[in-house]
Amino acid sequence: MIRSCSIASLILSITCGLHAAESEAQAVVEVEDTSTDQSDDVIVISPTRSESLRQRSPTVVDVVDAEDLRLRGTPIRTQDQLRFIPGVSFEQNFGGFAGGGGIYIRGGRSYQTQLLIDGIPFNDASSTQGQPGHHLFILPGLERIEVAKGAQSGIYGSGASAGAVDFQGLRPTAETAYSGRVEYGSFDTVGSSAQATGMFTDNLGFAVAANFLKSDGVSAQTSNVEGDPEGHEEDQFERKAISGRLSWEDDFTEVFVSSFLMDSDSDFDGFGKPDDGDSNTKQQSARVHGGVRSAVTDFLDVDADLSYTTYDRRIKQSSDSLYYSTDLYGSLRTTFDVNDVIDLTTAVDLRNEKADIETSTTRLDESERIVGLWAQAEIEWNQLTGQFVIRRDEHSREGDATTYRIGLSYAVLDDDWVIHASTGTGFRAPSLFELYSQYGTLDLNPEENVTYDFGHRLRVCEYITIEQTAFFIGWDEAISFNNSTSKYYNVSPVNNAYVYGVENSIILEPTESLDIQMNFTLQNSDDGSVNNTEMTRVARFEGSVLGVYQQPIYGKPAWMSVGVDYKGSRYYDPQVNDKLPGILNVSAAIGYQPTDEIELTLRGENLTNEKEPTSLSRFSTTTSWTSVPLAIYFGVEASF
Repeated sequence: MIRSCSIASLILSITCGLHAAESEAQAVVEVEDTSTDQSDDVIVISPTRSESLRQRSPTVVDVVDAEDLRLRGTPIRTQDQLRFIPGVSFEQNFGGFAGGGGIYIRGGRSYQTQLLIDGIPFNDASSTQGQPGHHLFILPGLERIEVAKGAQSGIYGSGASAGAVDFQGLRPTAETAYSGRVEYGSFDTVGSSAQATGMFTDNLGFAVAANFLKSDGVSAQTSNVEGDPEGHEEDQFERKAISGRLSWEDDFTEVFVSSFLMDSDSDFDGFGKPDDGDSNTKQQSARVHGGVRSAVTDFLDVDADLSYTTYDRRIKQSSDSLYYSTDLYGSLRTTFDVNDVIDLTTAVDLRNEKADIETSTTRLDESERIVGLWAQAEIEWNQLTGQFVIRRDEHSREGDATTYRIGLSYAVLDDDWVIHASTGTGFRAPSLFELYSQYGTLDLNPEENVTYDFGHRLRVCEYITIEQTAFFIGWDEAISFNNSTSKYYNVSPVNNAYVYGVENSIILEPTESLDIQMNFTLQNSDDGSVNNTEMTRVARFEGSVLGVYQQPIYGKPAWMSVGVDYKGSRYYDPQVNDKLPGILNVSAAIGYQPTDEIELTLRGENLTNEKEPTSLSRFSTTTSWTSVPLAIYFGVEASF
């Protein structure tokens, strides 16, 4: 313990000393600090659906904004955008450039993570568990990502039982602005993006963005057990997306309409077929979203949203398969400012989902409706911040649930040391596939779980911030697939399944030019079986380090970032006893602005060329999935 304290003191001394020396140097060269520090007074929306300070939030929320991504070379895949967030991992289910996968928060399953676009749930009712394809998703004009951890069903309803990830899009700006980016790199990858924002009139603004990506890719499967795709046919990928927002706003009211369209075309390999040149998935998703935000009086706000989403997936393999879904979502919220301490929100939301599935084995044309009523009390009293949520969801078939969320935070030393704790319950109603396909069971109960966390945020000095959170997530009832009966069923484990652990972050600013964030998560799990086996996709250790250095070159802005993340060994398949090995990923990027309008970037991913095979031993003894090898991309961006 003495040794640990001595090392910690040495790190603090060096950091503060370096910062003092750099401050003196600023008298000669001024460095613009554009990085985002998680410890600053960042405004977040996702935990309460209203603006609040992240530092005071009882919910653990991590934020990645467009500037953070720019300083990492503007990564082009969702899994790369979400790197370096403690407790969050992206597990790829299949191989190649666009292999299927999902977002996992604190060991929760990917279908227990609610994906949001501008705070509105984004789902695909035709998928097995009702979630969209996380691996294909991209939001053009992305401004920020908020990751709210712990059960959020009290706010967002079914599907947010482990957490929520909110992708927030472009907004109109007071001054007209345009930008465009082109990129070329490994595997003949070509990417481009463009966006424009501004005002038509004093009150009417616009924002529009587009994104394009095409790559020859790599083989999704290989006969090499180490996951090396060399020697096999390439599986290509193409994705186009566009988003827009039109907004009218005065001092009291905003009325807006936004839209989103994404189209993708990806090749893949069937089980045990590394050189499958025929299998292909075409997918299109679209959304229209309208809303009103109004301060009716000094103490009453009214928010209303209405969205319509479609999902169309067409899979070509040995036979053609069609998956089509629609999702109509509406919500109405009123927030009453009771006094200087308490805000009270009451809300109702409606989700009507429909799925149409046609495969060689499944014919499904069903719908479901979920109506949710919830109330929330937000408290801000001196150093104390509180959140109390109660919600009731009524399902048209199966899946009624009552959920809650309670959170408290206390600023011991103003905002320099904040202690926080929260608990909540989550649920996921059975999907239409789990209920009505040939594998379905009509009397399925919803999945139910509870989460707890307790931690603190400590600003040691102006240049050092430490964040630590202990967490627990446990399932009372889950939905699983019985391979013997080929049916979905409710699991009533001998010991309830759980994951517990500790997230740790250390944010350093040793100089005005350098920002370093170090994260590591220690966790343990039990799948609830009689054998007390660890849960799949849950590593005992995950860690990352991200450093960003900004320093002018010949008086022009320049930057460099280096990131290292490690995911420990973990089980992939509950029916396969072998663990996947740990994987180390190294990425780096550099950027330079020769003029105020032009920026040049060079980004490298998987620089150590690590292979991350996903075992297929249950299906084949000769093949495995692949990860994307070392890749280099060069980009040019112009802004006006």
